[in-house]
Amino acid sequence: MILVSQNRKKIINFEKIAEIIVSDKDICVTDNFEVQNGLIIATYESEERAKEVLQEIVNVYSSYLNLRGGKSLMSRAMDIPPNIFNIPKVYEMPIN
Repeated sequence: MILVSQNRKKIINFEKIAEIIVSDKDICVTDNFEVQNGLIIATYESEERAKEVLQEIVNVYSSYLNLRGGKSLMSRAMDIPPNIFNIPKVYEMPIN
């Protein structure tokens, strides 16, 4: 997954992030190498709103595509088995 900063000037690879932190009204990311003290990627009107956005990130990251399976549309073809796919994800930090 990638995160797009609020000002749309940065793209952050989610797999390289050590943690995402709500600090007052800011959302910051850190990694273990270059950004150890936190890089602010978004600022909101309240800490409560910043926490809501953090929960939205969790929801997008944990989403997946569920294929229930069933009969094939083609005759004499095998039935389609159920499956779960982890789809590519992008989260753009909301403006407000």
